[in-house]
Amino acid sequence: MAVTSIAAKQIGSSEGMRHTAQRSPFQASWVATQPADLTTARNAILARDFDALALVSEHSCLKMHALALAAQPGLLYWNGATVECMHCVRTLRRQGVPVFFTIDAGPQLKAVCAPSAIGQVKAALREIPGVLHVLDSGLGAGACVIAIGALEA
Repeated sequence: MAVTSIAAKQIGSSEGMRHTAQRSPFQASWVATQPADLTTARNAILARDFDALALVSEHSCLKMHALALAAQPGLLYWNGATVECMHCVRTLRRQGVPVFFTIDAGPQLKAVCAPSAIGQVKAALREIPGVLHVLDSGLGAGACVIAIGALEA
C-alpha cells in the first residue's frame, strides 16, 4: 500500500458513499455493472488469470471513483501522489510485472501483485514524490468458518 496522506478524510467513506448514491447521475449504471464485474473477477480467479483480474479490478475501482466525482458536489479522494502511483502501477504492468491497483474512498493506493514482484513494486512506489510510506501486507490465511458463539466471546 502506498500511503500518500496521513490526514483524516474530510468526508468519511460511509458518508461519501451515501452522498454519492443520492447525488451521482451514474449510480444506477454503476450498480447495474457490478454483477458482471463480479462474475468476471470470479472467473479470472478460477482461471488463475492475473491479467483479467487486473483489468476488471482497476476498471471497477475507477468506476467507483468516477461515480463519486460526478456527484453534486463531486468527491475527490485522491491527491497527486495517488495519480502518480496509478501511472506507476500501469507502467510496471506494461513492462510485464504482475501488478494492479485498487483504491478505496481515500488517497492510499493498494498495489496487488504476485509475491515475486513485491520488492520491485515497493521500490517503484517508494520513488514517487508524495508517497510517505509503502506497507506490505502479504496474503491472509484464507477463508474459514467461524462459529456464531465465537463472535460473541
